[in-house]
Amino acid sequence: EGATHELDISTTGRAVNYSNLIPTLVDSIFPNHFHLDLGSVERKLIEEVSGHYSKARNTKQQEWKGDDSEKKERKATEAMKSASEQFLKETYDILEMHQ
Repeated sequence: EGATHELDISTTGRAVNYSNLIPTLVDSIFPNHFHLDLGSVERKLIEEVSGHYSKARNTKQQEWKGDDSEKKERKATEAMKSASEQFLKETYDILEMHQ
């Protein structure tokens, strides 16, 4: 609730869905908030860097293997899915409206 209140009154903050992070940064946040004019070289570098898996910095798995949301969804129990729906969905929907 605190985060959504701050988003309601903020003139600079915004919620960004992780699945759209790179396009949102490149197409909206960098040019509109930071006033950066990105050329094709900068865009390509950002996309290349974003392909590295940050959670695996100190391991052999350096390359991003893609979205694992479906895999996690398959592993989630019905109790987990039910709890997520009950406790998280309303906040998620509110944050999605702030994009």
